[in-house]
Amino acid sequence: APEVVDAYQQVLENDNLDHALRGEALSLPGESDIADAVELSDPQAIHEVREYFIATLANGMRLPLEACYDSLNQDESYQIDAASMGKRRLKNVCLSYLASIKDEGVHAQCLAQFENANNMTDRLAALGALSDIDCPEREIALKAFETQWKDNALVMDKWFMIQAGSSLPNTLEQVKALQKHPSFDAKNPNKIRSLIGRFAMANPVNFHQESGAGYDFLTDYVIDLDQRNPQVASRLVRALAKWQQFEPKRAELMKASLKRIHEQSGISNDVFEIVDKSLM
Repeated sequence: APEVVDAYQQVLENDNLDHALRGEALSLPGESDIADAVELSDPQAIHEVREYFIATLANGMRLPLEACYDSLNQDESYQIDAASMGKRRLKNVCLSYLASIKDEGVHAQCLAQFENANNMTDRLAALGALSDIDCPEREIALKAFETQWKDNALVMDKWFMIQAGSSLPNTLEQVKALQKHPSFDAKNPNKIRSLIGRFAMANPVNFHQESGAGYDFLTDYVIDLDQRNPQVASRLVRALAKWQQFEPKRAELMKASLKRIHEQSGISNDVFEIVDKSLM
């Protein structure tokens, strides 16, 4: 395992940055990518196995990961050349692995990067790492980011996305609560995509929770939104469209949600077309 980190650093030193910029040498496939590779997806099982694999790698490679991170976490001016971008990518991949280790020292390390970052890439990477950890540092970073950027709508979209994408089990309740946040505008498509879309499209473990609560939430939201913005509603409902790819219990719950939308009176043509095709 340490040889992988050494080889990755050698790639950077040789200015062969294609793999570094994409993070291919250390990054694992996402949960959605894994789901696409299996016959019938069980998002909870995929999440647990992937998290176990990441934690096992991180604990086994902790020393070389920390050494690599420390070597790249230097107080340097922000540069946007390929080499600098590759180094930031590698540093933040290392941090994401370390964040899977249950250690208060790692939590402090993530918060330190967040507070000391001189660029948004590093700040968001640290905030993203903390978003999946139930720790005091998570709330400190989220609050600090909100305080600093509350008047910048585009940056606040990132704040919503990070929370909507969290793997913590209370994320659905957080998404519901964030709809009442002063920076969230239910009429703004960007805000809807950053919060509701992110949860439904890019948070498999929480959207596809076994109880079906994620499906119920999205179904209610799509039905309501369809009256105001059928175009955005039609994009959101696509999160339910591939129900055949999931294990039987989830598939039936997703199909039931589609049927409930299909049976609504006054449903828009945009939403009806997608739902109708999905149920064929």
